[in-house]
Amino acid sequence: IHADVATWAGAELVAGYCLRRVEEDDAGLQHRPNPEHDVTLEQLDVAAREVATALRICDPESHLLGEPGDILAGLNSIIAAEIDARLHNFREDMDAAACDEFADYVTAWVVTGYAVRVAERDLEALV
Repeated sequence: IHADVATWAGAELVAGYCLRRVEEDDAGLQHRPNPEHDVTLEQLDVAAREVATALRICDPESHLLGEPGDILAGLNSIIAAEIDARLHNFREDMDAAACDEFADYVTAWVVTGYAVRVAERDLEALV
């Protein structure tokens, strides 16, 4: 299982990012990066972490374009599907604490993927 965790994290990050792209498409938005904005990966990372924290802890609605219940349900559906897909062969070998820790890990990557896309738009980033 350990050898695959990094690969899974990447897939989960992309899943969250793609959900946000679908949300933007549904809202009729197009990302128009500003090439004059000199946004570094570090700045994007800081902004994405702030958005991810807001999504998970305090104020998700300010970062959502669509109906909050629908978007949060979409995130939860992706998270549940990722957990089921990753643990279906390992669940019997893991105790409840390890399963919970893995669920938190998956959640963090899916939410981070969504947050990266929000941060890109907020910063008008071209990275």
